[in-house]
Amino acid sequence: MPAAMASPSPAVVVDSDDAGVISRAASRSNFVKRQDSTRGPGEDHMKPLNELPSIASTAPLWQAVEALEASTEGRLLVLSAAGLPNGTVDRSDVGDAVLKRLGVTLPPSVLSDARQQNKYPMGLAMLPQVVSSMKAQKTVEDEELSNEASASRS
Repeated sequence: MPAAMASPSPAVVVDSDDAGVISRAASRSNFVKRQDSTRGPGEDHMKPLNELPSIASTAPLWQAVEALEASTEGRLLVLSAAGLPNGTVDRSDVGDAVLKRLGVTLPPSVLSDARQQNKYPMGLAMLPQVVSSMKAQKTVEDEELSNEASASRS
């Protein structure tokens, strides 16, 4: 098949742990094989986008908290409305966004420390529990409103 008619290769992301062992030239090829012994022979570094933990760029922050807590990666791929990668988000980013909405701006060094430790910035360690509590309360409120609406129709 001529190069101009070749089918596009699937979109992939290279694991950040593997980035240091991959040469620039090798990262441009369709298949990148590991040069060291930490993985099996011939095992590649690439993952299809649909296998990575991700979130829509329009998703609310509470959904990002839930997805981060469910992920073993500690980072989510942010997808545009077209399903294309827009960037990534981690606990530090989510915590920073929550605090900014509250009018609090943290110094970059604090955010950097939180990012290196894969934790929410100071004061937000309980954010996952807060989200769970909010969801539980919303479910109860939704059921109460539904019950009231059906009672008023009777």
